[in-house]
Amino acid sequence: MIDASIGLQREDLAVLDYVIKEGRSCILLINKWDLMEAPDVDVYKGDLIHKFRPIEWIPLLLTSCIQKKNIIKALELAYKTKIRSQAVLKTPLINKLIKHIQATHPHPRVNKAQPKIYYATQLKASPLVFVLFCNKPKVFKSEYVRYIERCFRKEFGLEGIPISFQLRPRGKR
Repeated sequence: MIDASIGLQREDLAVLDYVIKEGRSCILLINKWDLMEAPDVDVYKGDLIHKFRPIEWIPLLLTSCIQKKNIIKALELAYKTKIRSQAVLKTPLINKLIKHIQATHPHPRVNKAQPKIYYATQLKASPLVFVLFCNKPKVFKSEYVRYIERCFRKEFGLEGIPISFQLRPRGKR
């Protein structure tokens, strides 16, 4: 929870960094929203994301304890996020999404080689870890893996849940 009138402080960033490194699900409550004078929610959220990029996948909820605004909703969102963090996604759904991603947005060629993901599966839940079996794991760009992560968040509703991907050559464990 952060104070809307102050914004993200060094201590808040340290806590968020710790939560992300530990692979924990998270929601961010922005309290004292009632004290803001004619705030633009999108601008405020954009400023937070600019200060700390990983916040882009964390759901933000505007609250006011004095006005009792969104207090129950915060508890519901925390519960839903915890349940989603324990999700086990079916391999055919994962592979269908990977196929769609590669068809609509293929990885750029690297030294005449076309990096390709053959199949993917979920390795574990809480935190969610997926294995991508591919032809050239070492040439996959981190930007492309982040794009895949965004697609997974959108498709499977994984906001507030850390996701990691392991790239492995096909046929090896």
